[in-house]
Parts: sequence; C-alpha cells; structure tokens
Amino acid sequence: MLDSWVYATGVTVPLAIRELGHSYVLLTPDPARFSRNPVGDGPHPVIAEAEAVLVADINDDASLLSLARSLHAAQPFSGVITSCDHYLVSAARVAEELGLPTVGSCVVKTVRDKYCMRTASAAAGLATPAFALASTVEEAAASAARIGYPVVVKPTDMSASAFVALARNEDELSAAAEQIIRYDHNARGQALNAVALIEEFLDGDEVSVETVSVDGEIRVIAVTDKSLYSDTLFIETGHMVPAILDDVVLAAVHATVQDALAALGYTHGVAHTEVKLTSKGPRIVEINPRVGGNWISELVLLVTGFDLIKAFVRLCLGSADVYEGPRTTVAKSAAIQFLLPSAAGTLGSVRNWEEVVSRDAVWRSFVSPGLHGRKVNLPSNNDSYLGHIVCVDREGFGAREKCEELVSALELAYLDVG
Repeated sequence: MLDSWVYATGVTVPLAIRELGHSYVLLTPDPARFSRNPVGDGPHPVIAEAEAVLVADINDDASLLSLARSLHAAQPFSGVITSCDHYLVSAARVAEELGLPTVGSCVVKTVRDKYCMRTASAAAGLATPAFALASTVEEAAASAARIGYPVVVKPTDMSASAFVALARNEDELSAAAEQIIRYDHNARGQALNAVALIEEFLDGDEVSVETVSVDGEIRVIAVTDKSLYSDTLFIETGHMVPAILDDVVLAAVHATVQDALAALGYTHGVAHTEVKLTSKGPRIVEINPRVGGNWISELVLLVTGFDLIKAFVRLCLGSADVYEGPRTTVAKSAAIQFLLPSAAGTLGSVRNWEEVVSRDAVWRSFVSPGLHGRKVNLPSNNDSYLGHIVCVDREGFGAREKCEELVSALELAYLDVG
C-alpha cells in the first residue's frame, strides 16, 4: 500500500483488506500522520492492519521502483493499492513494473489529470466543455475571455475540491488563477503543475456515478446526489444514494459515463465520475480512478448491498469476481451531511449534538475530537469538515432531507470569532 488518506477510505480500505483475508505492507514517508484513529479509539487502521510499516520516499519514482522490486523479490506480493489520490499513478506504475494487475499508469494519469482527461475526451469525440490551460494570470484571462464568463478555474492535479472556484469576471479569474499557479506543492510534498485549467461553466445539478469495470465491462453501481456549499465554491456538503432522477435522465447519465470510461481506456477498476446535468444533457466534470470519498461507499452499501471498497481491493489483486451473491440492503435511501465552520475563529463546542444524533433516522455520526480551542477558517475545501451525520430512510427517499434538517439543528459555539 502506497500511503493512504487519513479519513474515510483511509479507514475502510485497510479493514476491507483484512476482512478479505489479505495483508499488506504500508510504504509511507510519514507514519506520524496516522497517529490515531480519526473515527474511533486506538491506533489508525492503516497502521494497525499493516503487516509492516516502512518509511520510504515514495515521491521519488526511481527510489520507489527500486524499493518495490527488492521487496517483491524477497517476498512476492499480489497487488499494489492506495486510497490516496496523489499516489494513484505511482501505484499503477509500480504494478506495471512488477507485472501485477493494473489498468495501466498512462490510463490512470489520463483520467486523473483534469487537462489530460479533457484533451483525451475531446479527441475521442465526447461532448466536452470548452477548456484551456494557463500558466500565467494573463493567459488565464485571455482564455476566460475567449470561452466566456462565468468560467470554472481549477488545478489539474489536486483533489478534495481544493482551489476550485467559479470566476464571474476578470478580477475573480485573476485571483483564482494566481492562487493555483503559486501553489507549487501538495500536502504530500509532491510538486504540482503550476498551471490553471479554465473551463466553460456547466449549468445544472451535479451527481456522481460509482462504477466497476471488469475486463472491459463497465457497470454502474449507483448514482449519488450531491449538495454544494455555494454557487462559487464547489465544496461538497452532503450526498445521497440514490440520486432521484427520471428514467430518461438516469439512462443518459449511465451512457455518458460508460462511454467516457470506455473511450479513455479505463476498463478495469472502480471509478467515481462527477457529472453535471446540464440543459444540453449530462456532461462529465471529472473522472476519479478510485472509490468515491466522503463515505459514499457506505451509502452505496446501505442502499444497494454492494461493497465498493471490497470490489476495489479485489480488482487491485486482479480478481474478476467482484459481484458477490445475494446482497443485503438496509434502506431505500441513505445520506450524509457534513458539519462545516460557520465563521472563522476559535471553536468552543457543538451544541445539541447528543440530542440530534440520538434521532431514529441517524445511522451513524461523528464529530472531530478536540474541537474545543481549535482555530478554524471559513470552508475552503473538503478538508474543512468538522464532523458528519449519516441518515437512512428505510421506506422512501427522504434521507437527504432528514440529514440536512438534523445538521441545521446543530449550533457551533465559538470562544472568539474572526
């Protein structure tokens, strides 16, 4: 395993590996980031479940490949996995080098890099919004003027909605592009592309499509609804499975995603594809060659009985047997809603928490430990979450509404504001 996210899939993937009867060696430059379990007591699962933890410079391809070859020679392993977006290409490259299961590092890079994905999609004849790459603020402004405001400005190689912004004029465009171009390393110490992707704004609601591709067969497992923080910041505040769409729109969403994954060669693996339901039909926003984050896999499991995390592990091991037998479902709809800072300042407590999370509709809840005295800013990306509530509706499609109602009943108390 090449490093890991700390939350969500960082917790669930190690547990799934053990439950399926496998073990792993964790390669990470910084084991300290996994000093505690973020959603429970005891050590972090990525450390607790590892057969061994090796401190390694996995940002350097040459040293990573050399280490992987020596480890494989000493004790052959069957697959390479990571839950962290920043190492998806590296994991595919190591698997290629050792002849282990992978869809290929070129394919993973193409779908993960937002500019490469747009370029390949356009070349394949897929419906693609106008887009351009800019390495300076001046280039960004010229591209935005050509495409037409409003435009979306985003990095090509980050995650968690970091630095993604809507620009409605040149001033907003310049501020967003400059921030991206100046940010040269991510949180894992990797050099970033010092460029901004400028895209035509796509109208309409957004959903995500969770798929499993096995030997060229691309199957849609679920379509997930999505709530966003605002019209200008694309921070995800909640999700529900299933997205409530009419049959015609749902069929078009399925076809759009399946066509895109096939055209780009992503024919083996799980994927989390974001789609805008525009007035001209479904349009791809991003393709992520991994399981959806933000506990979406839990929502899918509750509603469909399909375990995306275990499918992900099996596919990394080369198994085509990912569609298990009879599935057990819990609810007709399941939703998650995130607790976010309401102001910048120093937090005191979350009022009404125990009362709210004791409601019948709540399946699971979590609030970050040590909130008292923590300094926070207004939300800027998906890393701004302070906690979450998962709700189920066993009979209907009201899980999202119930979840939003419960989170809105919470109140953040601040020691000071500003």
